[in-house]
Amino acid sequence: MVLQPESGAQASDGLDNNCNGLVDEPGGVLVPVPEVNGLWIDVYEIGVYQNADCSGTRYGAASDDFPADFPAEGTASVVLFACSLPGVIPSGHLSWHRARRACEAQGKRLCTRQEWGNACT
Repeated sequence: MVLQPESGAQASDGLDNNCNGLVDEPGGVLVPVPEVNGLWIDVYEIGVYQNADCSGTRYGAASDDFPADFPAEGTASVVLFACSLPGVIPSGHLSWHRARRACEAQGKRLCTRQEWGNACT
C-alpha cells in the first residue's frame, strides 16, 4: 500500500518512526521508496482493524471472520481499516476487494506492479 506521508504513517508508540515530524499517525509504519518521489509503502503486511487508530477487533488473523457486510467481492456496508504494525500477524483471507477497501479507508491505496517492483528493489 502506498500513501503520502502527510496522510499519516506511524505506529502508536510515541515515536516519529518515519522522521516526518509527526508522532503516532494512524495507519501504521510506512517508509519512503527510494528514487520514487512521494511514494511511501507499508513496512509490515497489513492487519485489518475495526478502527482507524488500529484498535478494536482485528480480522482475518486465524480465520475468515470478517463481518458479512465486508464481503470478499463487491461493495461493503461496513468500513474496516488497514494498519501496518510490528509484531502483528497480518490478516489473511483478504481478497483484492477487501484489501483495497481497507487501504482506502485508511487513506492508502494498493501499489501498482511498477511501484511494488520499485519498492522491492
